[in-house]
Amino acid sequence: MIVPMKKLTLLVLESEKEKALKKLRKVGVVHVEKQEANSETLTELNQIKSNFELCENLLADAMPKAVKKQKTLTPLLSEGATFDLVDEVLSLNERKTRLRESLNKLNNLLERYKEWGDFDPTDLDFLSENGVYLFPAKMEEKKYKKLNGEIRTLKLKSAKKQAYFLVWHDAAELPVDFDTNIELLPKPEKRISSLSEDYVNAQKEIDKIELRMAELSKNLNSVKAVYKINASRLEFESIRAGMPEVGVAESTKNFAEVKLAWLTGFIPSTEVEKIESASKENGWGFALSEPTEEDNVPTQLKNNKFVSIINPLFDFLDTRPGYFEVDVSFWFLMFFGVFVAMIFGDAAYGSLILIAVLFGIIKAKRAGKEIGNSLWLGLFLGSLITVWGVMTCSWFGIAPELLPDVLKTFAIKGISSLVPSAVRNRNIMLISFSLGLAHLSLAHFISLVKNIKSPRFLSDVGSILMLIPMFFVVLNMVIDPVKYQLNNTMFISLGIGFILNFMFANYTTSLGNSIIESLKNIVNMLLGVVNVFSDIMSYIRLWAVGLAGAAISMTVNTMCGPMLGKALLIGLGVLIFVFGHGLNIIMAVLSVLVHAVRLNNLEFSSHLGLTWSGFRYMPFAETEK
Repeated sequence: MIVPMKKLTLLVLESEKEKALKKLRKVGVVHVEKQEANSETLTELNQIKSNFELCENLLADAMPKAVKKQKTLTPLLSEGATFDLVDEVLSLNERKTRLRESLNKLNNLLERYKEWGDFDPTDLDFLSENGVYLFPAKMEEKKYKKLNGEIRTLKLKSAKKQAYFLVWHDAAELPVDFDTNIELLPKPEKRISSLSEDYVNAQKEIDKIELRMAELSKNLNSVKAVYKINASRLEFESIRAGMPEVGVAESTKNFAEVKLAWLTGFIPSTEVEKIESASKENGWGFALSEPTEEDNVPTQLKNNKFVSIINPLFDFLDTRPGYFEVDVSFWFLMFFGVFVAMIFGDAAYGSLILIAVLFGIIKAKRAGKEIGNSLWLGLFLGSLITVWGVMTCSWFGIAPELLPDVLKTFAIKGISSLVPSAVRNRNIMLISFSLGLAHLSLAHFISLVKNIKSPRFLSDVGSILMLIPMFFVVLNMVIDPVKYQLNNTMFISLGIGFILNFMFANYTTSLGNSIIESLKNIVNMLLGVVNVFSDIMSYIRLWAVGLAGAAISMTVNTMCGPMLGKALLIGLGVLIFVFGHGLNIIMAVLSVLVHAVRLNNLEFSSHLGLTWSGFRYMPFAETEK
């Protein structure tokens, strides 16, 4: 469920707003609406945040594998020492950047002069002082031979079809219209041997910097800890600096002005007493009201332990329903689980997931840690994948005749590999489309219940009446036109459904206005009928992706099967088996993110009118140390 919120307006003395914010943070229940803020402290804290983020990334990249594998953390540095550490890391990184730029320049210069030997530019300077101006250059050998005789050159050597030479001129600068085929080389600042030494020294200094960064990386936990402290300070200052101020008359006699500061935010209805108590204790003024649709209200989801296992997926996708929308966590979890099972489609894969999850649960229990929702979600999905794989008699894609009889006992013939593929495919497609009908009908039923007090609910009735005949249209076209023949009842249902949807889809105040709005969007309303068909058809992906995974499994088995029977090739066969099926599992995970999530977040949600526009309830509270 979505926890009901109250909108809070809190009024405090301007002179006490910092003190008030500290106490409000201790209460820890108000999601504060951030206002535009500006202060020197805020600018400084934002700079610290940027510095720490850069430092954290640099140390993470520099951390040796041995340090990453260490189970014991390095003791935390003091806050002051951590700031010094960050300054050193940023200074080292800045120096390293400059050295890299210098290396690139030196490398380009050395590359250009590698055929010139230990070239010394001071020789050219000496000649210039005596009126002889020479310019290092190169060009293609064949073009050099065709040079105009007016251009005086001193050829040094030829190498790799290039001619290296000096251009001899009477002035310190060459004319603007000088031959463009000649590539003039930039004169180095030092002799080439000195530049080579500079290159080596710069590389050595970079190596020392990298060693120092690797050494400092053991203190990454200190950087993260102080970063959290700074984040708390930043949040505090952004709220403090953003609190609007207002002046009021203290009394009618002297009209002395008292400055007040205020903020707005949202609190769960169950936490109102905490704010009331804190306000009375500290002399704050406050007002509570019901949020309106114009308010930017955070969403706090509160479900039972079973439904809450879907939360890690919501967090990963960074999606949650808007405050004024419907919480579909339970239905999302149920259908998502079924979709995942059909996409993986293999009992052996499900068993491997279960083993990995159970290992994680046992490890967490031994360490005395709480078992997270991610592990419970993995257990739930692994169980469903295994059950579906058992029902379809799918075990690493192995042919059913090679499987033990006990594994065939629990298979459901119509959808398992024990029947011809044509029969199995038709039945699984039927299940896929039936799931689509149930899923989309459920969306409209939920919307119907939500709108039951408004005639708009008839629009959802109409949508359900359109879904049913379109379901049979899909079956007629894809599965069996003889078995699933269309009749007049279906067309009547489709027509009535369209009329109801047309009349009430845009209902707000009156039927007339709703019809006018529908007429304005007549093209979209007509396309909506096609969308109903395409949305049901979209569920064929459950069969198609599962079939593709099964085909890959069989291909892997075909490749490694002959090798497993030969002593010399058994190692290679096992390697192909593990790699092939491992890759298939990874592809199944990606398919889950693309298809199983899509059917919930797109098809189901669009029929329900769910935009997933919500954002997390994040109360202004003290950070855990």
